[in-house]
Amino acid sequence: MPLKLYCEPGALTKELRSLQSEGLVRLVHFSFDPGSITKKISHEASPAGALWKDLGLTWKQLNDLGVTWADLDVRGRIAEIEGIIGPNHRRDVLHVNSAYVTGCPAMVTRDSDILSHRSALEALLSVKFFHPDEDAGGLLAFVSSPRAV
Repeated sequence: MPLKLYCEPGALTKELRSLQSEGLVRLVHFSFDPGSITKKISHEASPAGALWKDLGLTWKQLNDLGVTWADLDVRGRIAEIEGIIGPNHRRDVLHVNSAYVTGCPAMVTRDSDILSHRSALEALLSVKFFHPDEDAGGLLAFVSSPRAV
């Protein structure tokens, strides 16, 4: 069974696409950022805690994905994540919470507002955070390691 990784579209690399095509990982995300839609990453991650203004999708697109208002209910650890990342980074908070609620053991991002707090976030959520280029070796080791997921 492939390892489910939360991957922001801006962090998608050739190596990650290769790992996905080999069946080692399944890349997921949710489009909180306008224009961040890609068919190369599944939209199956949870939009828990999002408000209408936070979504980068139209209501029709949400409907096509099977997302209901109930899916937007606040779940996870939004307040605690916001306490670490800061209230001025709402979409970053939602991405991290989405990775957590979806059960992803790791998140791949280029966002320095998230990565600069990775130690605190990892301690809180038990989710690993990787930069796709700077942490490529660590990410590959993580994907390749035996784990209880």
